[in-house]
Amino acid sequence: MGGIVYNKDLDSFVGTRFRPKDSFILSLNRYAAADTGAPRYNVKITDEGSSNAFPCLNYSVDGRIPFVTTGGVLRCTSSLTEHIFDFSTNRYLKAYMYGYTDGEKDNSNTPSITGGVCTRID
Repeated sequence: MGGIVYNKDLDSFVGTRFRPKDSFILSLNRYAAADTGAPRYNVKITDEGSSNAFPCLNYSVDGRIPFVTTGGVLRCTSSLTEHIFDFSTNRYLKAYMYGYTDGEKDNSNTPSITGGVCTRID
């Protein structure tokens, strides 16, 4: 996991490595078939230890219900975080691309990118 943090001594943001600490659960419930025949899903993301599930929507394609491509990839956005899941490799990327642009010089809201491996839970 990597991102940027504010370094007070340098009075600037610098690249850094973060230590991933939290897991999350991706929930898929089949919704309907798209015109292309690709199955669509109600997608929710729940942080580990939380009972709050947040919807994950596909703003980049049509703004609403995500679908899994024929290659097995799902892409959606939840809580300002972009998620990409590849079910053929069981790998994912998530990117939080906000904070730095707000002009604040602190580490309360910094961009990051995380990669990992999915484990199926039934």
